[in-house]
Formats: sequence, C-alpha cells, structure tokens
Amino acid sequence: MTDDGGSSGRLRRENRILPPGDIRNCMVALSKDEALMSRLFQYRFSAGNGLVGHNFGNLFLAALTHVTGDFAEAVRVSSSVLAIRGRIFPSTLSNVTLKATLENGKRVDGETRITASRSRIKKLRLAPPNAPAR
Repeated sequence: MTDDGGSSGRLRRENRILPPGDIRNCMVALSKDEALMSRLFQYRFSAGNGLVGHNFGNLFLAALTHVTGDFAEAVRVSSSVLAIRGRIFPSTLSNVTLKATLENGKRVDGETRITASRSRIKKLRLAPPNAPAR
C-alpha cells in the first residue's frame, strides 16, 4: 500500500486512490485461471494518450474504486466479479508513505526513491505513523 511508482503511482497521484498494483498481483495469484488473469491484468498499454504505461488491472481497480466510492469495497466486489479464491485485504486503507533514513544520513521519502538509493537503510518508518492496519 506504499507503491508510488509506475502505473500505481500515477493513479495514486492523479486520481487520489490507494495504489492498486499489489492488490492486482494478489488477485492474479488467487484467480482460478492464473495464466489468463495474469495476461489480462498485467497487460500494460504501450500507446494511447494517458493510457501508456498503465496496467489493465490497475485501471480496473481504479474504475471500480470510483464506481463503489471505496477502495476496500472495490477489492471485495472485484474478487466476487472475477471469482477470486480466498479474500484479499489491503494492509491499510490510509494513504501511507514509506520514509527511510539511510546509513549516510540522507532521508528519502517514497518506495521508489528508497529502492533506488545506493546506501543501506538505517531506519524505515511509515507516515503517518498511526495509520491503522486493516
């Protein structure tokens, strides 16, 4: 729920929704036809103004979030519509950001920037620190 890069990051910033990418991957893993679901939900648009770089699964979850008005409800409904085995729960429904303090003393915000940093992580925290777990 901290993804801030790629399609999830764009949807998070532009549509003010929680990042759908990790949930999308869970849906693929729990689908009855994992191969077909993977090809469909992992499909990344390579053209189209505004579509390029987005995964179909991310757009599906974003649309369902807007239709239902709630990210958790979108996950629940999509699991039902797609006959997903099991239940998927986001770790939090809060808009959270990873923050790191590196061994070199530098502070880095965001999963993408933390992952790209060359220095080892000394301390990792979640902002806001009191975000409730789901």
